Amino acid sequence: MSAKSTPKKTVKKTSDDEVVKKPVVRKVNKKRPQLLRGMKDILPQEQPYWEFVLESAAQTSRAYGYDRIDVPVVEELNLFVRSIGTGTDVVDKEMYEFETKGGDEVALRPEFTAGICRSYIEHGMMNLPKPVKLWTNGPLFRYDRPQAGRYRQFHQVDWEIIGSPQSALDAELISLAYHLLTGLGLEVTCQINSLGTPETRKAYITALKDYLKPHKKNLDEDSQERLTKNPLRILDSKDPGTQAILEDAPQMIDFLDDESREHFMSVLEYLDEGDIPYRLSSRLVRGLDYYTHTAFEFILKADEAELSPPALIGGGRYNYLLQELGAPEETPAIGMAMGVERIILALKQAGIEGSPAPKPDVFLAQIGETARKRALRLFEELRQEGFVVTSNISKNKLSDQLSLASKAEARVTLILGQKEMIDNTIIVRDMENGSQETIPQDDLIRSLRKQIKQ
Repeated sequence: MSAKSTPKKTVKKTSDDEVVKKPVVRKVNKKRPQLLRGMKDILPQEQPYWEFVLESAAQTSRAYGYDRIDVPVVEELNLFVRSIGTGTDVVDKEMYEFETKGGDEVALRPEFTAGICRSYIEHGMMNLPKPVKLWTNGPLFRYDRPQAGRYRQFHQVDWEIIGSPQSALDAELISLAYHLLTGLGLEVTCQINSLGTPETRKAYITALKDYLKPHKKNLDEDSQERLTKNPLRILDSKDPGTQAILEDAPQMIDFLDDESREHFMSVLEYLDEGDIPYRLSSRLVRGLDYYTHTAFEFILKADEAELSPPALIGGGRYNYLLQELGAPEETPAIGMAMGVERIILALKQAGIEGSPAPKPDVFLAQIGETARKRALRLFEELRQEGFVVTSNISKNKLSDQLSLASKAEARVTLILGQKEMIDNTIIVRDMENGSQETIPQDDLIRSLRKQIKQ
């Protein structure tokens, strides 16, 4: 008898050619779920600050002529490795990276610029009139050590100007940042430096390494590691001993070529003309490899004396990144990002309150099931007419609802009960003086506009 042949197993694939694997059997942990370290819930009482900051950013962006763009939270891992650079803390230590079920290597975005550049190239925005001015906001992810104002999921507002090398645009972006922050009520200073071109920076890095090598054993541990991988990041060290060694280190501005120096001086002249206060900072570098020429950060004036003050907004030029990512030609650009959590922390420390919720024009009270059903539709009718309206249809007692209306500081309370439903009327109560009148429901909008003077 011949042996039976074993039939070959076929692998079923999805439309995306992803291998369909046997479902993973997971053991359910019955422990009460808790917030992950480095993450944060934004509770209702925090929302006025978020609305204040984000709405201010949106209004300022529109005024300066920026168009909104949104890019995915998940991108190819290689996008960030190529753009941000190996040897940086972001790529080497902080990125949330993983392999999908289809085998793709992806990462949660740690910053916005790379994704916006990818989108710019992929959607042919190079054919649009230059410069292209884009802005966005949303969550980013870095596996960093949590501390005040810094989380592993954090939020930024981001601005990018793509397609022009003009120094005036550097100044305009810095001006936007300055007026946005001061408009929020914060007293800030702009720290600014020039990183030159990749060629001049390479010469500076060689000089910096030559200076630091004899001091290597006295550098902090991170700086010793960075000496071979990313020496510029040593300038950012928060270690007092390392900072003391850097006092006599070469300065980047001494290595700039004529073109870089001319660009930088032009930016400063524009800032002087616009009365934007700034402070030259020869050790200011950005943590991402793609920056060239102008680099800047905004810090609180109260933090100027600190060794390494936290930046509220940071940015700079990146004239070569887009071509590196596949643009058909060299495409100069400049961008910046604002940390929302850090701004809110600064606002709280300065005693600046967020935007309070608008006080309602109308509180809609109802008594009985029939009136409650009508109240649902009437609520939306009032809102569509432009009134700020609130209600609580879970409450049955009129006294409870009048109490809520008083706490909300509503100007008018509308009372709809069984009698009013039969008569097709509604009671309009003035919450300031307690007077009230009964009017036909058909006259409600006209009467409210007159009373509230819309």
